Amino acid sequence: MPFPVQLERSCASSRKPQTTKKPAIQLQRDRWVILFALALSVALLAIDLSLPPDVASGALYAALVPLGWWLRSRHGICLLAALSSLLIAVGYLYAAAGENPWVVLGNSLLGLLVVWLTALLLTLVKRYEAAAHSNEQQLLGAVESVSEGFILYDADERLVLWNQQYSDLYPELADFLEPGMGLEEVLRIAAERGQNLEAIDDVDNWLRRRLNEYRTARGAEELRIREGRWVRASQRRTASGGIVGIRTDITESKRAEAALIAAKKQAELADRAKSEFLACMSHELRTPLTAVIGFAEIIEDELYGPVGSPSYLDSAHEINLAGQHLLKLINDILDLSKIQVGQVDLQEHAVDIRESTSACLALVRQRAEERNVTLEQRIQEEAPALLVDERRLKQILVNLLSNAIKFTPAGGTVTLVACVDPGDGFLFEVSDTGIGMTADDIPKAMSPFGQVDGQLNRMQEGGGLGLPLSRSLVELHGGSLDLRSEIGVGTTVTVSFPAERIIQSRTNMDTSRKVDKAAG
Repeated sequence: MPFPVQLERSCASSRKPQTTKKPAIQLQRDRWVILFALALSVALLAIDLSLPPDVASGALYAALVPLGWWLRSRHGICLLAALSSLLIAVGYLYAAAGENPWVVLGNSLLGLLVVWLTALLLTLVKRYEAAAHSNEQQLLGAVESVSEGFILYDADERLVLWNQQYSDLYPELADFLEPGMGLEEVLRIAAERGQNLEAIDDVDNWLRRRLNEYRTARGAEELRIREGRWVRASQRRTASGGIVGIRTDITESKRAEAALIAAKKQAELADRAKSEFLACMSHELRTPLTAVIGFAEIIEDELYGPVGSPSYLDSAHEINLAGQHLLKLINDILDLSKIQVGQVDLQEHAVDIRESTSACLALVRQRAEERNVTLEQRIQEEAPALLVDERRLKQILVNLLSNAIKFTPAGGTVTLVACVDPGDGFLFEVSDTGIGMTADDIPKAMSPFGQVDGQLNRMQEGGGLGLPLSRSLVELHGGSLDLRSEIGVGTTVTVSFPAERIIQSRTNMDTSRKVDKAAG
């Protein structure tokens, strides 16, 4: 029996409950085989004794040996071979000697040789069949044990086997599957039974596409089947030209993915609503706060006349400082919320690096002097111009410089470096000799309103928006912001702009300025 046919039948039978009592059937069959063997033995012995002495009749007893194939015992062939040998001996003893007794002896020995050669050959064949059957059962067990649906077609696109998981995935199709069915027939039944939702509207086109996918053995494809389930279908060619199909149930992962997308969308909507609320509130707060700052400056400068008591001037000065700090915080919140909702438009033009860095250092110099912090700068000679939003660039650098000064103790140093990066970009680097922070504190410092715990940190003002706002502004320009820090050593913030923003030619920068002035 050919191996594929055995495998098909084994596979088909493995999915049906076994209701027959196999041991009882085998025992009954053994009885009939033994009775037939005894009857055949008597008949062969009678024929042997009736033949002339010089006829090689011992070989007749080899006809008993094949009956052992149907006995349940694996020793059945040998037992019948032994019975045949006994009958040959009986025939030799009772046969007439004739003219030459050596002829009778030779015929008997030849019969024994034929009997045992037949027994050996049948035993080897039976062992091979047993080994083949064991391999089939192991293969079927392995196929049934996998968690994915498995289906196999031969080189002629005929169905060979499939496992229970495949039947569970396609219950409407499982009742129609039979070994030997063609691939196209199986797919057409699946389409007509509505197993694949994509095939409902156009069965023929779907059938052609699926046949092509099977025959070309393309990669995995996600298919939606009935009852809202999803499977990942993949096909592979075997070495003999057959087709192996694997079906993985991905319904749960699809549901989790859909839930994740919905949750992400909901979070984005909530974040957008928060940003819009903050932007609205910032506008509402900034207008009256500007008035408060203005009136404080009027009192401090005595624009309407002298103030009676100097204490009023000191109070007006404090009000002005507090108002300026609060206004900066509100402006930062407004800028950050605008970036998050995509409402920031960059006003880009060629910017002179030396002029911009000098202006930023001038803005923070007084604060550095008040804290006894030394400011240093290392700006590349003949630095190229950058195509950026100048106001946003200054906002980034002032935020970073102010942050560095704020967390650097008296006697420390804050350094600003600007140069072309060897990787063809442009770098700004702000480093300090301040208190520093741990690696675990860096993500907190880079998050909106993040405050790193520490004695000096708690002594400083700030809303925790400088670093995240600077990073967002840098990313709007297509750049990146990196922060490195070490406790007791200091912090270094590196801002990198992409190479396409570098304008090498001074003429290009001057032309850009003229265009900006004309536009103004």
